[in-house]
Amino acid sequence: MLPMEKATLKNRIIDDMRGLEVHVEELKTLSAPETPDCSVGRLGRMGGLASRAVNEAALQTAMTRLIGLRRVMACIDSPEFGLCEECGEKIPIKRLMAMPETRFCVHCAQMVQG
Repeated sequence: MLPMEKATLKNRIIDDMRGLEVHVEELKTLSAPETPDCSVGRLGRMGGLASRAVNEAALQTAMTRLIGLRRVMACIDSPEFGLCEECGEKIPIKRLMAMPETRFCVHCAQMVQG
């Protein structure tokens, strides 16, 4: 990977991490349990539970991606960064820009996912 490509990728990851950190905090607030003294009807409460479940799922997805991006930042300067963990081939920079936390080339990712 060229130094300029790596610098661009680092900036992309940092921007993504900042955005995700804000999003995670918002989702934590949205998925917090409501106080039982709220005067909403049964349907309102059911809607709130469904909404909270959606927010909790989004929170888990965002946190998983944030963890992946932090892992990438920790190893981005290693010589093995950008190589597929399965076959050892170089992962194309376009794939890394789209999914910086990926650990596999397209072919191996398809094989791993089965």
